[in-house]
Order: sequence, then structure tokens, then C-alpha cells
Amino acid sequence: MERGILAAFKALPSVRRVALALAASGLTVALPSAGHGTFGTALFSVTAIANGAIQSSIGVASVAVQAAGTYVVTFNRPVNASCRFQSTVVGVNPGYSTTWFKAGSATALVVRTFSKTGVLASQAFTLVVTCGP
Repeated sequence: MERGILAAFKALPSVRRVALALAASGLTVALPSAGHGTFGTALFSVTAIANGAIQSSIGVASVAVQAAGTYVVTFNRPVNASCRFQSTVVGVNPGYSTTWFKAGSATALVVRTFSKTGVLASQAFTLVVTCGP
């Protein structure tokens, strides 16, 4: 059984482990609660199941299903041109996803998930967003 710092590190959610590793490497990191832009890099993440229910998240206010395979992810803080994002379909069903800024919203992104044949399909996904200078 692992003990001490290593056990505590492995118990953290994966995005917090990344933030901790970046901080240990000497890069400036601030989690979403500290804002982004002026304060360094902000990390946001969500893992949602096919019905939009959030399994885990950092800095995410909600995930709303708009239609089959189309989700609106709303964050606790603005996401803007300084932000980069990556979404991935997860689970046993192969597929892919696309992500873009939601028109008319400063705090939301749209995620679409597709089956391996390119048909819109409700699938579990992860989304990681990094914002910074």
C-alpha cells in the first residue's frame, strides 16, 4: 500500500495532478478559482456521460444536452481566445468529438460527439480547457 505524498498525489483528480506537476516544474499555474489571463494558466475539465450528467469536473457549472450528440458545457468563468480545448469520446463505443465556442456566450463551449461512422450520437466525453496569456 502506498503512503504519504505519492498516495495523496494519486488520489487527486487528473487535472489537479497535471496542475501540480506543472507547478512543480516551475511553470505558473492557477486553477479556475484564481481566474486566468493575468494570473497565469487556468485549467478547466469535465467528464460527462451520454445523458449530460457530470461525473467529475473542475470549473464547470453545467452540461446541457441540446440534441442527440450535442452538448453545451458552461463554465464558472469566461472562456475566450486565450483558451485552447480538447474533447475526446470515452467509453466502450468508439467515436470522435468536435468542440467550438458557443455563439453569443462568453462562458460556454459546444461539444458534439459522433459514432465511428460519423453520425451524431450521444456519447460520454471528456473536455479539457486551458486558458492563459
